[in-house]
Amino acid sequence: MLGWRLNLLLHSQRDMLADVRSVEDLAKFTMGQGEGWMDVDLYEAVGIRTKQVRRWRDAEFVQQMKAGYFQLFPLGLEEALDYFLPHFQTIEPDIVADPYILVKYPWFRFPAVSAVAEDARALYEALQHGFDIMAQDGSFLEVFSHYKKLPPKSAFSERTVIEIPNPYYAYDLVSEKYRHLLYDPLRQ
Repeated sequence: MLGWRLNLLLHSQRDMLADVRSVEDLAKFTMGQGEGWMDVDLYEAVGIRTKQVRRWRDAEFVQQMKAGYFQLFPLGLEEALDYFLPHFQTIEPDIVADPYILVKYPWFRFPAVSAVAEDARALYEALQHGFDIMAQDGSFLEVFSHYKKLPPKSAFSERTVIEIPNPYYAYDLVSEKYRHLLYDPLRQ
């Protein structure tokens, strides 16, 4: 889910992405991103201008949007719909989710085990063994769906998906035995 990005924008500019169908179309706009986010490198690698903002968690970025510093503020689809957009709208009701596009790129989180810990190898092997069992028997997806609410299919089917590469890693970084866990509603 991490690689699916939804743009937040001003209500008055809600339809600005209605005709966007490609990276080149999207590159006509400037995106805001949190300071130091790796996403900045991904967008800039394909020619999309970005502006980094230091404070954003309480909708501070909306004032920068109103001033024309940037037009779009992409966040992870799931986190944007379930948490950030409702939170931002309590502070700045002028912010909305773009109804026209989603940006998709390879983006993953991996658990790590300290190599310096005395029992690191044993801990790593136990975690790996447990995860392998859960991935194979379906219990990982059961646990995941119990704690995470997936966005509705309409969040995907009603928007144009624009895929961009990640210069740091691609989908093949995920082991073949786990690729069935990569969420792609357009395939399912």
